[in-house]
Parts: sequence; C-alpha cells; structure tokens
Amino acid sequence: MNLKKASTHWSIALATASLAVGAPVTPKEPLAMPDAVVALSDESYAVREKASHDLWAQGDKALPELRKVVEGKDPEAAVRARELIRKIELGILPDSSPKIVALVMRYDRGGVEEKRGVINELKRERAFRQILKLYALEKNEETLGMLEESVRGVAVDAARDCLASEPPDMAGAFAFLDMARPEASELMAKAALHRANGSLDEELKKAEHLEGEPGHLWRYALLTCAGRFPEAAAEADKAGQDQASARLLLLSGDPLPWLNVAGPSPQVVPAAGLQAYREFAINTWEGKPIPAELTRTLRRQTRGGDEEDQAKELRLLFLTGDLGEAEKRLTELDHCAAFYYFEATERVEDALKALGLDPAKPDYKALAAKRFRTIPDDDSEGTEVGELAALGYFLEHRGLLKELDDAFLGPLVELSRADQESYLSTINRLFHGPFTRVGLATIQPVLKSIAQFAGDDEVRWGMAVANLFDFEDPDRLWNWTATLDPKLDRSERLEWLCRIFGFLPDVDGSRDRFLDLAWKAIDKEEAGARRPMIEIMAALDDLLQDRGNTLRWIEALEQSDKGDNIFILRQKGRALASLERWKDGAAVWLRVIEMSPGEALDRMMAAICLRNAGEVEAADRQEKRAEMLSMGEVQMQFACAEEVAVAGDFERAGRWWMRAAAECTRGTAFFQDLLTRLIDQAQATGDWRRMAAFSEAQAFYQAAAGNGSYRIQPTFAMSTALQSRIDAGMALALSRLGQNRDASLKEIARWSAMPYAENAMADHFFAPMRAAGLTKQHDEIFERMWTNVTNRIKQFPECENSRNSGAWLASRANRRLDEAEGLLKKALETSPRQAAYLDTMAELQFARGDRKKAVEYSTRSIEGGALDLQLIRQHKRFTDGPFPPK
Repeated sequence: MNLKKASTHWSIALATASLAVGAPVTPKEPLAMPDAVVALSDESYAVREKASHDLWAQGDKALPELRKVVEGKDPEAAVRARELIRKIELGILPDSSPKIVALVMRYDRGGVEEKRGVINELKRERAFRQILKLYALEKNEETLGMLEESVRGVAVDAARDCLASEPPDMAGAFAFLDMARPEASELMAKAALHRANGSLDEELKKAEHLEGEPGHLWRYALLTCAGRFPEAAAEADKAGQDQASARLLLLSGDPLPWLNVAGPSPQVVPAAGLQAYREFAINTWEGKPIPAELTRTLRRQTRGGDEEDQAKELRLLFLTGDLGEAEKRLTELDHCAAFYYFEATERVEDALKALGLDPAKPDYKALAAKRFRTIPDDDSEGTEVGELAALGYFLEHRGLLKELDDAFLGPLVELSRADQESYLSTINRLFHGPFTRVGLATIQPVLKSIAQFAGDDEVRWGMAVANLFDFEDPDRLWNWTATLDPKLDRSERLEWLCRIFGFLPDVDGSRDRFLDLAWKAIDKEEAGARRPMIEIMAALDDLLQDRGNTLRWIEALEQSDKGDNIFILRQKGRALASLERWKDGAAVWLRVIEMSPGEALDRMMAAICLRNAGEVEAADRQEKRAEMLSMGEVQMQFACAEEVAVAGDFERAGRWWMRAAAECTRGTAFFQDLLTRLIDQAQATGDWRRMAAFSEAQAFYQAAAGNGSYRIQPTFAMSTALQSRIDAGMALALSRLGQNRDASLKEIARWSAMPYAENAMADHFFAPMRAAGLTKQHDEIFERMWTNVTNRIKQFPECENSRNSGAWLASRANRRLDEAEGLLKKALETSPRQAAYLDTMAELQFARGDRKKAVEYSTRSIEGGALDLQLIRQHKRFTDGPFPPK
C-alpha cells in the first residue's frame, strides 16, 4: 500500500492496526525520542516501524516532536507522524485492546446515535482516556449536545482508577481531570483531590487572578473544599451557581438565600401554596409578623383541587403551626388519618372522636362489628380494614386487651368461616399495622383467631403464616421450628415466631433460644446439608439483629465456598467491626482492598478498624485514600460519614457530613438526608443557629414534597411537619437569647405549648434551657407536660409507651427521677429487650450521675436492636460526655 496516497487517516489506522493487537517489534530496547524522530525517515522498513512504535508508546509526550515532523520535508515521515498524532489524540496506545480500537473506529464512522452507543460501550470497557479524547476532538455541535450527559463523570471515574493504584497515580488523576469539561462537578472533584493531596492552598494562590466565569467557578470549588463557605458562596454566585451559593450560606447558618431560591424537584408538582409558605418561612426567620392574607391564602388552598392537592396544602398548615385550621381540615379529609395524628400527640379524646367514638363511653365492640360487616361486600372501598387497623392498634397499644378481644376475636373467627380470602387479607393488614410497622399492629386477636381457623389443618396454618410474616420462604422457617422444638404445639410455634420477628415482646429469651437451637441443628448436619439452614439464618439477619449470628452465618458460608467472595468479606468486615473486633476487622478490610482497591467506603472501613485497633498512622493513610477516591461525590462522602458515626466517632463523621453537604454538585437528592444528620450534629454541639437554619430547610423540603401522603403515613406526615416547625422555632429562639431575651422567651413559650412539643423539648431543648439559666420557664413547661403524661398513664396504666414517654420526659428534664424509674421498670418488665426503654433507663441513670449504670443500659439498648445512630450517639455521650446540667 502506498501510504503517501492514503485518502483518509482511518485508512492509515486500518493499515497499522496490527500494532494494537500485539504484532512483534524488534529490536528490544526502545529508541530515545530524538533518535526515534530521525528514524521515521530511515531507509529500513523495520527501523521505521520500530521508531513509530516507540514514539507511539510515548503518548502525549511525543506530540510536539511529531507535529514538527508533519511540517518537515519528508512526506513519508509526515504521513507516519500524522497517523501517530491521530492515534495518540484518540487515546489509542500500543497496549490498547483490539476491541477498544474497533470501537474508536466505529465512533469515527458513525452517526450521532452510533456515537452515543460507542461511548456507552467504551464506558463499560472503562476506556476513559479514549472517551475523553473523542469528546475533546468532536466538532459537531449536535453530537456534543447529545454526548454531554454520557461523558459527564468519565474524567472522575478515570481519575479514580489512577488513585486506586499502589502508589496512587496523582499525576494521572489530575491529567484526566484536566481533560474534563470545566463543569462544577468535575472542578469540585479536582479541588477535593487537591485538598487530599495537600496542594489546595497552592491552587488557591494560582487561582486568585483567574478572570471570567471559569475563574469564579474554579475558586468556588477550591474555597468550598477549603471550608471557607461565605467566600465560596460569593464566587459561586458570580459563576451563576445560585443554588450552590445559597446552600453554602445555609451551611454557614443563614437559610434566607436558600429559602429564596430552593424549589421542588423538577418531576414534582408541589402544593399551590408553596410560594406563600416560602414567604412565611422567610418572615419567620427575619422575625417579621405573618400577614393575615398569607394565612388566609394557605387555608383557602386546602379547599381546592382533588384529594391529593388538598393533602399537600394541608401539610403547609401544619408546617406553619396553624393547628386550629389544620386539625379541622385533617378530620374533614380523613377521619382515620386524623385519629393517628391525635393519638401520636397524646390527645386520645380527639383521636376517639375522629373514629366516631364517644370518648366518655367508647363502644369499641359496636364500631368493630360495623366495620367487619362490610369487609366481604363487593361495594367495600377498603377503608373498613383501615379503620379496624386503627382501632386494633389503639386497643393493643393502650393495653386494653380485654376490650380488644371482645371487639375483634368473634368477628375474625366469623369472617374466617364466611370468606377465607377476605380473612387472610384482613389479618395481614391488622398484623402489619397501618404502615407495615412493628409496634403499630394488632396481634393478640389475630393469633387467637388463627388457632380456631386452622385447627389441625397444616395447610391452613401454612396459609396463615405466609400472610403474617414478610419473609422469603415462611413455609421452610415454619417447618423448621417444628423440628427445632418438637414439644411446642402450632399455636406456641406461631407465638415463638412472633417473638423472634419482634411482633411480641421477647420476655423469655425466645430469640436467644431460637439461635441456640438453630445453630446446634446446623452443626449436627453433614457439611453438604447445612447450606439451606445457613441461608435461613442469613435471610433472618435483619430481623434477628444479632451481630454474633451475623458473623456465624458469614463464617459458615465461607467454609462452604471456595475462594474469597468480596460480598461475603464485606459482610464479615462489618460484623467484626460491630463486635468491636477491630484487629480482625482491619485484616478483612485490607483483604477487600487488595481485591478492589478503588472503593472509598472499603478504605474508610479499614481506617475505622485500624484506628480503633490503635494503628493510627495506618488508619490515617486509609482515610486519606478514602478522601482521594471520594473526590467530592456526595454519595461516597455520605456513606463514609455514616460508617464513621456507627463506630461512634461523631466529630469525624460531622466533618464528612459537612463536606458531603457543601461539595455536592450532583446527587443533590442526598442533601435532604444530610440535613437530618446536620441537625442532630448541630444540636449535639449546641450550635442553635445552624440547627434552626437546617430545620427551616428541612421544613421547606416537606413543603415542596410532591405527594400529600397523609393517607400513606399520616402519623409521620403531619406530626413530623409539626415537629420540624417546633424544632426550627425553638432552636431559633435559643440562638437569639443574647440578642432579645424577652422575644426569645415568648417564642419558647409559644412552641413548647404546641401538641407534640413533649418530644421536641425532651429530645433537644430541656438541657440547653437549664444551661442558659431558664430554670423557671423550664420547670413550668416540664410540670405541665408531666401532668399531662401521668394523667394519660392513669387512664391507660398498661400502656408501656406512655410509661416510657413519661420516664424519658423526666430523665431529660432531670426532674422527678424516682417517679420516672417506677414508671419505666414496669415497662421493662414486659418488654425487657426494647431498645428505646433501655435507652431511657440509661438516660435516667446518667441524670443521676451514675455513668456505669448508664453505659450498662445503653450497651444493652444497642445490642438489642438495629444499628441506630441516635442510640450510638447516646452511648458515646454516656461513656465520654459531661453529666447533664441540674
């Protein structure tokens, strides 16, 4: 082939593609670049080929010399140089796979859609250099617009691959990031890498005199990663990043810019009154009166549109604290939803009225009979079972077990005989409660009715079990319980399952007995027959919440599998960490890193274990690698922060949460979850201005939500909205005590008088009120709330939750501790493993100044339930924190 007459550069690429697929080249030693350039004109074909290969291997470094050859006098050398330039520009190097070469060639020949497909295939091949080169060389505007989304993030992925090497290839990582389009996400990644690399200050100096929008954008990223939020916000604003600017000011404690620019997600249709709510939130923060017309507008909106529209508007009334109108409308819209709201705020009389009962003489049996009668009817709208679930939850929750049996058992048995399908669907709904939440369920009459429904019919028992337990293979578990303890009859086995699953209190160690018998049965089996039983224990893991069991099934699977399974190794590493076997955990996580070195979270888990094992320098190295690999991506930073918090290091977790919130340029949906963490962190450190700002932002997110949701989770939709408003109002009042004490005291009095304020005051505000010297106001608020809760306990003496609420209120107020202990002891007698009750007892002992007992109860609360950051934070406080003020 006459290369001098080749018509296109791709004919040259085709002719020389053999170099990309491993054609042998001699001699062995590469030529130095000057010699290789000269050799392009050598008379020997082999020498010219060798020179071409050696220059090609130099990559970008060879481009300046090759461009000189193109301009030179030797036409054949110029052709060879052009060919090499093109391949290097496209990212095709001697070690590129034939598949990647073919894809690059397809790209050059293809149309717009073909090019998109090639880019996606190249991403799967992790051919990041080729993607970036192709994108940089693309001249067609239509193609550029189409590829923009596909190419976004590729430079960061490529840089992350460089950082996964040992040692990390920092130069390569920065080179890839320099190839990216100058967008906020890529610049933030580069700035975050400079911070991890220790070169952030140097880059800030370099960026001081950069002009125009690119300069502002780059300084915004650098200043954000430096933690200089107000300055970063100013640069973001100049770069046209108004949302980022407002978010940074919010993180500094000023929510006003964010409240002005924040809006709903693009796919969400918000409440019509959202703009009016925005005005309310801004006026509230500024301390201005709320215009009467604004209130009228928000009330008026709840009466227009369909049911979902009205529910969205209704939430705004709760978020503004306009409770008179809000509660009235909620009752009109859905009396069942109103019941849950009133019951959650301990207003039992109003809750019973919402269900149509006379609070003075509630006829529970008549109401249940009326609702049961309509269940099998074809004309039923499904609301009857919802009301039965509400009534059943109330009676069981309040300890009215005789009334519960009288109202439910007979009708359930009758329904099982009349309509088996309706019966099974009804017990499912009752058993799982209104929101499929343990603790809001109707249990006792369901179990008794099943005994009569199933009798000696094993098929019916299996049907009932399948409808009660949300488990992958309930039949297998049900049958296994019969072999684990043959002495139990079917009713006893069903109750055993309920205690294992947490539907009934574990008063007799049922869960521990199950674990003991199950593992003894597994150990007796031949090795080949153990796997199905081990899989049951693995499937039960989330329900059992036993870390020893977690490690046991993982190690059992390891024994049956050949070779390392990275998924199992990660599970094992977490289990070892949860058991505080830090050295063993570190060894597992370092093995995971050997197998997959590019995951930030794996590096952070190794750092956590190493730090707690006393290997601080090694921990710092792994955490630094985690920071490098995260590169400002909110999901990774958030995940790292969560694991650090689980290990009890909330100060370190707080830094990672704040970074994630400040640096997120993509994945902003995570920001709402981050706000919850930032609120807790601000409260724990007494940063009331930030807590108020974050709570105000969280309330706005609720206002901008796209669904009405009072039917879905009424207890949490409306009462959570109210709690957000109380939290924001109380925190703001505390933050301004030094500026205007009288106004702050009025606000404290106002918000503490709201329904649901008992939770907020106990959780967040009693201790800081005492610390600020507001003892008189504190004691008045506490005594009023204490009277309310003790009156409720007298009305429903078997209600465990009310007893715990009273004890929590007293322990957090550091008042009436002896009376509180009496209330709590009775609750713990019937629910000795209940994590919330154990945490309350720990708080009570801590208020007395008994750190040892506080830590003991707190340890039991953590061991007895799911990993809960609030319980872990409490444990850390009991272990290391100061005793609460008197």
